[in-house]
Amino acid sequence: MIAYFSRVGITDLSGDVDAVSSASINTQGDGYIGNATILANMIAEKTGGDLFQIITEENYPTGYRDTTDQASDEKADNARPALSSHVENMDQYDYVFLVYPNWWGTIPMPLFTFLEEYDFFGKTIAPLATHEGSGLGSSVGDIEDLVGGDVTIADGLAVRGGSVSGAQGDVESWIDGLELPEPVTSDSVETSETVETSVPEGAEETMKITIGDTEYDVILDQNITVADINIQYAT
Repeated sequence: MIAYFSRVGITDLSGDVDAVSSASINTQGDGYIGNATILANMIAEKTGGDLFQIITEENYPTGYRDTTDQASDEKADNARPALSSHVENMDQYDYVFLVYPNWWGTIPMPLFTFLEEYDFFGKTIAPLATHEGSGLGSSVGDIEDLVGGDVTIADGLAVRGGSVSGAQGDVESWIDGLELPEPVTSDSVETSETVETSVPEGAEETMKITIGDTEYDVILDQNITVADINIQYAT
């Protein structure tokens, strides 16, 4: 899964975007797309993972400076902003890419909420931060503290906001260096299935099917078709 946090989606950007915001917000057609979203899409293209946007219940201010001021206040208060988006099936994911902007040297406080909402036991988290000079900051250590010691934190990647559009190669090289789980395919699943038939004279037609270590008795009708097989579990 690729979980990402971007100003686009948590801010009303219906009007003109101020010049200061241009480092984190890009135009796309008639709308906008955030740097974190661009990077999340790159990861999804490379890995085929599911995208999930972390969205707050309350929008952040339209102005960039107003947003950074609010983010500073949230950090000072150790706030946990409420989220409106939730992962319904976190248990099925063993590997989580976490994409976010570096806000005041760490992950945005809504990501504190996100990381505390789920049990990441046994999972691997790969952090990717956008920044304008501060790199990953203390975000990796903060992620480790939030999820506990039974979670693997992969080597992170930091991408400058102004370089996001050309970061495809860096993102792919980073992913290639990670130990991603192999996808499960039909070729990688071993199956053991044998079919034995037994038709004693004057008796019902029967069939024994062994799947793994379990044997099943099958009683066949006189005019049997595949759809007519009735399976009786052996006890």
